[in-house]
Amino acid sequence: MDNNQIPQDDTPKILRFEDCYEVIKQTVESKRHKWTLTSLPHLDFDDISSIIVTHIWRKFHLYDQSRPLIPWLNRVIAHQLSNLIRNNYSSFSRPCLRCPANEGDNFCSIYGTQNVQCPLYLKWTKSKKNAHDIKLPLPMVNHEQEVFDLFSKNNIDIERTSKELHEKIKPHLSILESKIYKMLFIQNLSEEETAEKLGFKTTEKHRKAGYRTISIAKKKIILKAHELIYSDQIDFFK
Repeated sequence: MDNNQIPQDDTPKILRFEDCYEVIKQTVESKRHKWTLTSLPHLDFDDISSIIVTHIWRKFHLYDQSRPLIPWLNRVIAHQLSNLIRNNYSSFSRPCLRCPANEGDNFCSIYGTQNVQCPLYLKWTKSKKNAHDIKLPLPMVNHEQEVFDLFSKNNIDIERTSKELHEKIKPHLSILESKIYKMLFIQNLSEEETAEKLGFKTTEKHRKAGYRTISIAKKKIILKAHELIYSDQIDFFK
């Protein structure tokens, strides 16, 4: 048969999250300057990046692949940043920050200072102030003992927590991912040893056997572990 007579497969390729992972990471990283909530130093942009990438992984099936990827990513990232700022600060911040009477530096054009004489401020102190104070970090110099007690190794059962993660992540892994997870994160084998045990081979020069397969599976496993941890399904303090 002449080559011109060979049927051409014009079916568009369906992109998977794994195919776009590097582009997704780069796009999220490009928004680093958008995270301005420095009042929460325990939640830096590296944490935010992991949360957003996990969210994109969960919502990737909603991406209309007939449209460009980057604009869709930009919208999702912008919404997530807005939600994270709102959930971690804006929802609990005092009403003065959005009030026309706010003159800055705790001054108010109506009451002189921002205080409970204002009914909105009074309502905030009774309903949201405690949540606001919990969200904002206190100077550790005044709370060294509490911090030490909270994160003492004696309070974290690493072995129990690891076993809990191993059990809870199982239903979220494919058969291949389960094998790779066990070898990398339970048996502590290297990627090369894992590839050898799985029988991976390569014909590419300067490329380790199974490099791409293990790399993609490892990223997916980490994302799934992040999702379990950030959704509070793993209890570190029992």
